[in-house]
Amino acid sequence: MGTDKPVETGADHPTDDATVVLNPVGAEDPPAAAGGRSGGRHRAVPSTRDRGRRRRTLVIATVASIVALGATAVLVPMAFARLGDPESGERPTVPSGSPTPAPSASPQPSGLVPGPVETIVDGRFSWALLDRSTGVLTGSSNVSDAVEGGGMLRVWVVADYLRHAAERGGQPEPYRLEQASRAIRDGDDDATQALYEAAGGATQSHRMIPVCALAETQVDDGGWRRTRISAGDSVRLGDCVADGRAAGPKWTKWVLDEMAEVNGEASDKGELTGIGWGIVDGLPPAVTDLGVGFTNGFVRADSQWQVNCLAAADGWVLAVLVSYPDTRKLSYGAGICASVAAELAPPQPVN
Repeated sequence: MGTDKPVETGADHPTDDATVVLNPVGAEDPPAAAGGRSGGRHRAVPSTRDRGRRRRTLVIATVASIVALGATAVLVPMAFARLGDPESGERPTVPSGSPTPAPSASPQPSGLVPGPVETIVDGRFSWALLDRSTGVLTGSSNVSDAVEGGGMLRVWVVADYLRHAAERGGQPEPYRLEQASRAIRDGDDDATQALYEAAGGATQSHRMIPVCALAETQVDDGGWRRTRISAGDSVRLGDCVADGRAAGPKWTKWVLDEMAEVNGEASDKGELTGIGWGIVDGLPPAVTDLGVGFTNGFVRADSQWQVNCLAAADGWVLAVLVSYPDTRKLSYGAGICASVAAELAPPQPVN
């Protein structure tokens, strides 16, 4: 799935040594989402009749580490630990304690907590967390640095195609909906390319910037995968999908439901199948049980992996973009995404 374009990313240091808080992403409320929901609310969860159904295709083996804090015990999710390099025995590093919330943050127990990220990477990475209720974006010091988006951008291709179909007053042919589903659930690049061409090619990528109010994205007319996007713009894109701007009122729920059914997993041996891995593996059940939609992508070029992870829930969007030598496995990057998510996840009390 690589391209012939060099991979660049991040800052000059392998660890995130600074956390920055940016102004709210927009001064105005976003437009209403699907089904008349108010802007800024995301339901990447099954419908009411299917609420009890668990995701059929993604199996997550969660391991918890119990950390004593005075007289209180909390669970710190450690599912990412199995995503290291099985040949070297190395694992992404995460601090033993829970992160310190930013002074202004008041997250719910099921939300993510802005705070320092101390994951160590053999390479470079950036991350961004958007609080969808306040519009405040928190992230690494290189949150604005753009990298090649790769497969993470499939969700825009699908959402934009469906919105335009609805605006023209038509219903996509069944084979087009099948392509859209394969693109999101399976990471099918051929299906994504077909929708990209049907929606106008490079003009579709250019539309993403004004529709989603992106700030650092650089469109490459050579193909949808080549567009460069920052961690900050990645969470803005996720919010754009979640609040209905990307897919429109008719198709937003469909897209979010597909994102919650992504196929694949990370095995206990660190092998990956499909694109169902990354951020979701670092989140505790208290978060994932409420519904999380996600998408991942990767590019291999010039002896580097570029792994990009994006996840969105009702109150937040998280993006992690990682670049590292391709002497390591793809699972190493997936583990970094999970590690960052675990650091930002809320401590879970022991019953």
